[in-house]
Amino acid sequence: MPLFLHGGESLDSLGNTNLYDIILLKCKRVGHGISLVHHSFLIDMIKKNEICLECCPVSNQCLRYIDDIRMHPLKTFLNYGVKVSINSDDPALFGYQGITLDFYFAAVGCLLDLKDLKTLVKNSIDFSQCNQ
Repeated sequence: MPLFLHGGESLDSLGNTNLYDIILLKCKRVGHGISLVHHSFLIDMIKKNEICLECCPVSNQCLRYIDDIRMHPLKTFLNYGVKVSINSDDPALFGYQGITLDFYFAAVGCLLDLKDLKTLVKNSIDFSQCNQ
């Protein structure tokens, strides 16, 4: 059974070492992974091991992991070829349902184009663990 763990969800980008553990444990999906942007070697390892990052823009903004949605590393991850999907995180806590708001935050805040959005949707399907 594949592991799906939260990791790299910290304001301490240099001291946050759980991204190493995620790679060693051969996780297939990582919840958040924001601090990965500070570790170029780990970006290469994440790509090599085909690990998908579950980006949660609304949660990251609300929990103040980013000061401004325009500073979210989502577009950087896409540009570097990291597999990324858009997900919601604690929607009941934040008072919304589904992922529409997360896609909106990502599209507008990160200046995503149609190709980026298509890639995000495809990654969501490819890493969903549903039978194909």
